[in-house]
Amino acid sequence: MKYRMLCVLLAVVITSGWLSGCSSDGDKTNEQPEQAANSQQSDGTGSGTGDTITVDLLHTYTTRFGEVNQLTYPRFSFDYPDNWKITSEEVTEIAEEVTLTNDTGITVTYWNFHGMRDLTGPTRDMNRVDVTRAADASFVPGYVQATDYSDLGAFMVGKLKTVGQYDMLGDGAYQETENGPVRYALLPEREVGEQEECVIVGLPTFSFWYGGHISLIANSPSGEFTEQEEKEVVAILSSFRDDATAPASANSLS
Repeated sequence: MKYRMLCVLLAVVITSGWLSGCSSDGDKTNEQPEQAANSQQSDGTGSGTGDTITVDLLHTYTTRFGEVNQLTYPRFSFDYPDNWKITSEEVTEIAEEVTLTNDTGITVTYWNFHGMRDLTGPTRDMNRVDVTRAADASFVPGYVQATDYSDLGAFMVGKLKTVGQYDMLGDGAYQETENGPVRYALLPEREVGEQEECVIVGLPTFSFWYGGHISLIANSPSGEFTEQEEKEVVAILSSFRDDATAPASANSLS
């Protein structure tokens, strides 16, 4: 994991008292209802119905970082069901952040961060996270301007289970966690395995570099997902794509 060595170094510095702070940096105009008539089915059982869960991705959102900043930068799209809404969106000179929320408070957050390539700064939280594969993903890496990012390889929807934490304000000791929170994220397949997450306020985690840090993560307020919620967030994350490299079948999930 790209953060592993950095997190360990930050932990040593913080524990020794030497770490200094770092700086970082209504109308839903880009929501496109009824443009995606996608449907994803699973073998799971719907709540109280005994039927196969079906996730209908009826809406599409397309990102605007390149358009707003008048840059040559990819447009990304993702699809979502009717019971999810875009609740916030912001584009600045260095970042774009979009939050999608359902009626129980679960969020899917897209964050494109260009503020710095090396994510450094003071941290109070370090987690050990077990990353497993939850589903295939539509995202196919290609070119950003003249740089080829195809070496990122195949992508997946990863299930992130926090299995331990470090005491950053004490002696730095590691403590295992039996009931740690679960999240889902769009990640390269090579991220499967146990990873260390260094949480720095104002900076993304579990991101990948694509001419900027791209982070797409689903969070639950309780740290848990029902079966229906899991299927929905997995379908949303799986639908994420670079419009320039998306295959013709990207809008026909099944």
